[in-house]
Amino acid sequence: MPFGDTTSAVGHSESAAEHSASSDKSDSGVSSAQRLSREANLLVEVGRGVVNRVDELTDHPGQVAAELGGSMLIGAGLALAQGKAGVAREVAQIVGASMTASFALTSARQLEVAKNSIENTWKNPTGENREAKNAANTFGAFIADTAIFSAGGIVGVKVARNSSVYMGVHHSIDKALGIRTQEQHAQLRQQMLGYHPLTAHHQDRVGDMSRIIAEGMRLPPASVEKAFLAGKMHDIGKLKTPTEILNSPGKLDGHERAVINHHATDTGVILKEKVDYPKRLADLPTVAQNHHERLDGRGSPNQLSAEQIAVETRVNTVADVFDVLSHSRSYKAPTPVAKLIDVFEGGRGTQFDGKVLDAFLHQPASKVLPLMLSEGGNISRVAPTFKKVEIGDLLRSVKDHKPVPGSSVTTDQINLFNTLYLGTQ
Repeated sequence: MPFGDTTSAVGHSESAAEHSASSDKSDSGVSSAQRLSREANLLVEVGRGVVNRVDELTDHPGQVAAELGGSMLIGAGLALAQGKAGVAREVAQIVGASMTASFALTSARQLEVAKNSIENTWKNPTGENREAKNAANTFGAFIADTAIFSAGGIVGVKVARNSSVYMGVHHSIDKALGIRTQEQHAQLRQQMLGYHPLTAHHQDRVGDMSRIIAEGMRLPPASVEKAFLAGKMHDIGKLKTPTEILNSPGKLDGHERAVINHHATDTGVILKEKVDYPKRLADLPTVAQNHHERLDGRGSPNQLSAEQIAVETRVNTVADVFDVLSHSRSYKAPTPVAKLIDVFEGGRGTQFDGKVLDAFLHQPASKVLPLMLSEGGNISRVAPTFKKVEIGDLLRSVKDHKPVPGSSVTTDQINLFNTLYLGTQ
């Protein structure tokens, strides 16, 4: 680099007396012509510094390659840091900015040396001053190096943005973070929203309920995420189910039942074909397609049992059945609470995992009711009323028409719930 040798030889060649005398002279003794001439000479020396630096680099191509290579890497790094890459993008931008700031700081320090040298020399009215020439040469070299670094950085950005590496890196980052997965899920949701809105909204609620249950079970964050995303996509296979079957107002015949039962398998196929999953979510298509499996092995599509069924799937199963029972369909009104409770308690250990069911029943009613009563309008105003009440206690109290002993449920809460729930039928 050109800034390492900025020591002036002037102080070593002049005697102490000469230097002192020179410093004591007044600048007012210099004519305008002399000052103009000196300014022109300094500009010439700056230009000479640029030329000398270029000549020096011409003789040392390795140094040019190092400067260009380093700056190209910085430029490419900043280019790759752009785009939708979540946390990785932020980290990359910080690192890239830090590298740029470090280079700028180093350059500023070296520029300061040259600037101070010029300022000190400027106060010296002597017409010929080698220190000023050296400072101007140094500044010129700085300009040359800055131009080289800037050119390299620009080239690095251009190359990176137009390379397959750029696309490959972003694809890998997005996949690792699940961003691409979320975008593809969003596209599938939009398809379902246009094809069968009822199913689209059902999936949204099942995903939200699955997250509430998984968090209540204190599952690892990766499992909570998987249960949530699988719930959001568990019925996506119904994109292949004819709408006349989905909207049928009566009981389905054998053929129609077989068609609609195939939606679980179709869910797995669609998710495997249409979605790129990061490693932590690699089995999500299987988790989603198995939501109709039962612990006793009598479910579908693969008659899995017990531990063969992922915990995230068991969470989806409870959330799915609860949402289906508590909402209207083309063939039914919301299920009466008494029957809803009987379905869950009757299926404990056979259809439903007891731990998952308990986690659901112990959830605050204020979390569950906005999903359960979504067809009845916005209940956010009254939801806090049920904050200290567990949803299981509330539903049992509604079934018994009186508060369950030992619970915090009140008669007013039972009446309010009945008003809200009956209003959805």
